[in-house]
Amino acid sequence: MNQKQLGTIMFIFSILIGVLFSLHYWQNQKDIAEFMRLSNGTCFNEQGECLHAKLDYVGIAGFALSLLLFSLSMYLLFFDKTERLLEQQQKDLHEHHKEATTILKKAEELKQTDHKKEKFNAFLEAFDEKKRIILRAIDDQEGIQQSTLRYRTGLSKTDLSLLLKELEEKNIISRHDFGKTKKVYLKKIL
Repeated sequence: MNQKQLGTIMFIFSILIGVLFSLHYWQNQKDIAEFMRLSNGTCFNEQGECLHAKLDYVGIAGFALSLLLFSLSMYLLFFDKTERLLEQQQKDLHEHHKEATTILKKAEELKQTDHKKEKFNAFLEAFDEKKRIILRAIDDQEGIQQSTLRYRTGLSKTDLSLLLKELEEKNIISRHDFGKTKKVYLKKIL
C-alpha cells in the first residue's frame, strides 16, 4: 500500500471518528439540556456538580484522535516525499549497478586484450626486428594492403616482398590478390 492510499484511508477514518464524537458531544449537550428542563432550569446534579463544568474526557479524546488522524492523512497525502525519494534512489541504484556492470565488462575485455597482446608480444620475440615491425603493422590493421604496409614499415619493396614470402611459407601470414596489390592477413596462430 502506498502513502497516498494510506493517507486516504486515514482521512476517511478521521472524518468518521470526528462525526461519531461530534454526535456523542451533541447527545451529551442534549442530555444536559433535558436534565436542566426536568430540574427547573438548574444544571447542578444530586452531588452538587455543575454539568457544564464537568469535562467530557471521551469527547475530548475523540476529537484529539480525529484531529491527529486528519493531520497525519494530510501529511501523507500532500507533504511526504519519502516514496518519491525511494523511487529516485532505486532508479539511481539501478543506473549505478548498470554502470558498474559495464565497467566490469570493459575491465574484463581490457584484461583479455592485454593478455592477447602479451601472447602476441611473446610470439614476436621469435623473429628479427624487421619481421616484428611487419607483423605488428599487420596486427594493427588486419587486411592491410601490401603497398600500405611498405610505407608503414619503411622497408623497400624488395625487402618487404621477400620477408612476406618467408612469413607466408612459414604459414604465419596469408596474402590475397586485391587489384594490382595484395592484402595481407595474420593467420590465427595464437
